[in-house]
Amino acid sequence: MAQLTRQKIRARISFGNIDVSTPNIMSFHVTRQRGQASATFSASIKIDSSGFFSSNAIIGDSIVIEAGTSGSLRTIFTGKIYKCTVNPIRTDASKIMLNLAGSDVISVMQNQHITRRVKSYKDGTRAPERWAAVTQVTHPYIEIIKKWPNRIVSPKKAAANLNYMPGMGDVVYTPTIDMSDKLVDRSVLSPSEGITTEIDNSDME
Repeated sequence: MAQLTRQKIRARISFGNIDVSTPNIMSFHVTRQRGQASATFSASIKIDSSGFFSSNAIIGDSIVIEAGTSGSLRTIFTGKIYKCTVNPIRTDASKIMLNLAGSDVISVMQNQHITRRVKSYKDGTRAPERWAAVTQVTHPYIEIIKKWPNRIVSPKKAAANLNYMPGMGDVVYTPTIDMSDKLVDRSVLSPSEGITTEIDNSDME
């Protein structure tokens, strides 16, 4: 018969100058839904009533949630606090209950207009528009790319239809068109080399 082994699970929530650990953390929940840009969290914690002044003072503060076995806590969530509700604890007047909610740092980009070029306004009536750049790819070759390789979008059928180059076994190469509208054929040489061949436009519509 299988036996259950008890594990001492602990948690720690830090924000501002407040650091709360088990058993004063009643519950916390982190949610990340498909299609949702940022993750959200909610937590209920108990803190000393003497060291807390206003719920508005912690709105916008950074929060870190850690959890795991005793002595080995892992970071579960990092983000911002956007909602705080204070409730009394009638069985312990020295403490209060904080109900917190918020989102991770990606939430600051919601409803923002991002452009490749920084557009500014000389009259000074409006602030410069936001600008963003991709500086690092964490997983450059994930499973979805293996299953669905990049496809070229081109009015030239000879280029658009060559997604799998012959003669290279299971290796997939996306066809490339150079500056002179020539197809770079990598199927006859090594992956680091290539030759250019004229594209046959006879089947073009």
